Amino acid sequence: MAELLISEIRELAFNEKIDVSVWKVRKDKNHPHGLKYSFNYRIWNNIEWIEFIRYDNAHGNGDHRHLFGKIEPIKFKSIGLINDDLYKLIDEYRGEIDEIKKQRDISNE
Repeated sequence: MAELLISEIRELAFNEKIDVSVWKVRKDKNHPHGLKYSFNYRIWNNIEWIEFIRYDNAHGNGDHRHLFGKIEPIKFKSIGLINDDLYKLIDEYRGEIDEIKKQRDISNE
């Protein structure tokens, strides 16, 4: 049975958040490290939350990330490094993110 280790919502700005969930699970071929996780960075567009970056290992697809709709496999090292990589990507793509927010009129400015 899965044991919930982390469940939190991080507010980065009025219209940006990261949902984090981490469960301890039985080790198997889909979860060789014994963890099931999801780190999901979203932006509010005045109607719904739109996903831009997500790291997860759901649905038997192994460890991977969704980056602006594109799915890429990743090598799992630790939950802490996934967290760090997510924040680095948000910083790296800050210009594109802010442009998307302007186009969709969702900035708080």
